[in-house]
Amino acid sequence: MTENEISTQRELCHSALRALNGYIRYVRGQQQGKQEYGERAIKEDASTYSLSDLPSDQLSLPISKF
Repeated sequence: MTENEISTQRELCHSALRALNGYIRYVRGQQQGKQEYGERAIKEDASTYSLSDLPSDQLSLPISKF
């Protein structure tokens, strides 16, 4: 890569970071749902997963032919 290409890529990166930071600032400024929920965090309940040992014949998926 030439110095000019590196400089162009660096400026593109900085431009993308500025755009992303601006969007984050915009989203935070919106504060949608603040009247309904106040300062409380909204989150989903945690799912419970359980693992079990499978017999060795069930560990591989069957291959279907088209």
